Amino acid sequence: MKKKTKKDSPKEIQNSVLQSIKPSKREQKETKETIAEFLQKLNKNLPAAKAILGGSGAKGTWLAGNHDVDIFVLFNYKKYKEQSTHLSLLLEPVLRKTFPKIAFVRLHGSRDYFQMDYNHLHFEIVPILAITKAEEAKNITDISPLHTKWVNKHSSKLKEDILLAKQFLKANRLYGAESYLSGFSGYVVEIVIIYYGSFEQFLNAALHWKEKEIIDPSKHYPKKDALFHLNQSKLQSPLIVVDPVDKTRNAAAALSKEQGQKLKTCANG
Repeated sequence: MKKKTKKDSPKEIQNSVLQSIKPSKREQKETKETIAEFLQKLNKNLPAAKAILGGSGAKGTWLAGNHDVDIFVLFNYKKYKEQSTHLSLLLEPVLRKTFPKIAFVRLHGSRDYFQMDYNHLHFEIVPILAITKAEEAKNITDISPLHTKWVNKHSSKLKEDILLAKQFLKANRLYGAESYLSGFSGYVVEIVIIYYGSFEQFLNAALHWKEKEIIDPSKHYPKKDALFHLNQSKLQSPLIVVDPVDKTRNAAAALSKEQGQKLKTCANG
């Protein structure tokens, strides 16, 4: 007679997964020390701007083994708002002076940014304007610190759920807003977990999403009105996530119909 084996509960499975995806105390300590050292060196040579940590590092929502670090260099809004397109030109010589022995690359985007490796971490350095509200932005990247502020304000008890969601999406090749993935950006994951309140509730809700499902955490628009106010070119995705800090933006615009359907299939599995 076969001996019955105990089946792990969903909570036990989640706890087991969390042990492998949460950065260890040692990893957190070493990463924080390297970032602090990088920022100290860079800020010494930035009299007219200030470099800060951004992205998942600033939100405490990064997965173990993720060595990508987002750094935003904030330029004074009043002084540089008319020179928005030249911020990369101002930052490049500062990077060369600060890290003379480290090679870096300049990448073209809506505003050029830089990448370099420092002490086993991969840094992405983005020049932005220091703004207090989305309407002041001259470039989409200017809004990034506002995203961080919003997520940190609403996710204090949801960090683990965000990590579980990111890992789930990553394992199913649904994580990443790049064109070759057409999936969920880290910010969208954070928004939907905050909106639904947990990883499990997010998956349950995803099973019942209708075409053009609208998620509007800040309630910028009543009911379905978001479809009439947002730019039509940004409404091709199956999920409409109204950016809580910028009501004109669908944060999930990169999500394809195929990936949206794949999420439902995975969530049902």
